[in-house]
Amino acid sequence: MSSFYQKALGKAEQSPEKLMTVARSMLDRCRLAGTVFASLSTALIVFDKDGSIVDFNRQAQRFFPALKTRVKSMETVFTLSDLAKFFKETLSGELSYQCRSFSVRREGETPVVLEVLCDPWIEDGKILGMVAQIRDISERESEQKKNDVTERLNSLVSMTAAVAHEIKNPLGAMSLYVDILKKRMNKLSLDDEKLKECSDVLSEEIERLNAVVSSFLMTLRPLDLSSEPVSLSVVAEDVLRLVRYDLEKHRIEAVLKKEDDVPAVIIDVNKMKQVLLNLINNSMHAMPDGGRLTLSLAVRDDRVALSVADTGKGIPERLLPRVFDPYFTTSASGTGLGLTIVYQIMKSHGGDITVDSEEGRGTVFTLFFPIPQKEISLIPGECSCR
Repeated sequence: MSSFYQKALGKAEQSPEKLMTVARSMLDRCRLAGTVFASLSTALIVFDKDGSIVDFNRQAQRFFPALKTRVKSMETVFTLSDLAKFFKETLSGELSYQCRSFSVRREGETPVVLEVLCDPWIEDGKILGMVAQIRDISERESEQKKNDVTERLNSLVSMTAAVAHEIKNPLGAMSLYVDILKKRMNKLSLDDEKLKECSDVLSEEIERLNAVVSSFLMTLRPLDLSSEPVSLSVVAEDVLRLVRYDLEKHRIEAVLKKEDDVPAVIIDVNKMKQVLLNLINNSMHAMPDGGRLTLSLAVRDDRVALSVADTGKGIPERLLPRVFDPYFTTSASGTGLGLTIVYQIMKSHGGDITVDSEEGRGTVFTLFFPIPQKEISLIPGECSCR
């Protein structure tokens, strides 16, 4: 670009007419550069050596709404202190060409992960300014987390199948002998409260361990789905009827919201009821003092979405990436396999599940289902091929 301007100025010195031609050409190139700058999908922000904002494009303003033509202060725009610190360190020369990721939460919106690349420009060993390139990599990060969960599940299969079977056999024998012990106590008319309490605790603990092993084995077995087109609103209503008394006992108000004309999806009804019961059970544990449970059914981006939202204690942001991990639980009595099974069932349906939570404000799990594609006739009046 600089060589072009040098040649153009050389010609411009020869006559006024050539000067006007060169001026128009330079103006056209400036307009083109401005159009490209504004239209880039990558956000660009230009800083001077003092950290003031010199220029930015439309994409940058989408990420940071506080960016305005007259706003120059870095602190006014970048409320995330780590991001402002990163820019200052690059401009001060403490960091060279750097690339980092930042999670940015905007009020009322889902948090996004931004990849920020700082490229200072230097002349004669001095930093004269910097260009920050910013890209939204939320989808890439989400896919990476999903792949990590899948890999962990595969490792779980290879490590624990034999162990689970080996544990289940002695548990059965222990349960049998505890029953024999109780019958023997009754036959001998032994009225020993301490002995009775010990045998009851043994029975409860054996039952609990058996439930853990059974859940384990369920995660290891391939799911045998019996799928059919079903309205999710019908499934949600059935599940809410099943848990109605539990919800009343916990002083929880349940609401089902649904858009009109939500298409049916192809699912295994019993497996999907298991998914909803698991999520609702988690919500009840998160609202020990009562609250509100909201099931919402809608169409989002060519998928059917069913959300389960509560007003409970929420999940700390640092723990959100681990909620679908095997054995991860925040409940003292939980097995840590419930959400792993939910994740597995949704994946087997070709669907997806996401979680959004904020401490003290509640949690939202959203189930996404593909909408079945109808056969389309390419020529009017002609049947589609089968």
